[in-house]
Amino acid sequence: MKKILGLLVLLLAATPALGASSAFNIDASQGGIALGTTTAATNGIVLSGTESVTFPSGRKGTFTCTSGGTITISNTNMLAASNVVISLNAAGGTISTAPAMKTVTAATGFTVLCATSDTSTYNYLIMN
Repeated sequence: MKKILGLLVLLLAATPALGASSAFNIDASQGGIALGTTTAATNGIVLSGTESVTFPSGRKGTFTCTSGGTITISNTNMLAASNVVISLNAAGGTISTAPAMKTVTAATGFTVLCATSDTSTYNYLIMN
């Protein structure tokens, strides 16, 4: 996916503008990228006139830190080589460091380690 996104960045930099009739697809049926189209890629990124990014709901969710503990996130969409993006949803306690990935178990989920006084809620997104 990193190589495809890098290719997309290069193509966008070389393209002055994508008009309403333009379209750019990289195997959207297999979770690829669709640009300038109203057809959603079921497992990937869709960029159209509104430049929205959509992912299947099964690959995203939230978790809450519990003051310096290891949090287990169960998600059967996790692969051994998946990338996980974590972002802050609602701050709580004292955030001294961002949650860190601790373990990954394919088809089961992953664990994150939270800071000592962090009770924040975080979003996660699994990118396969």
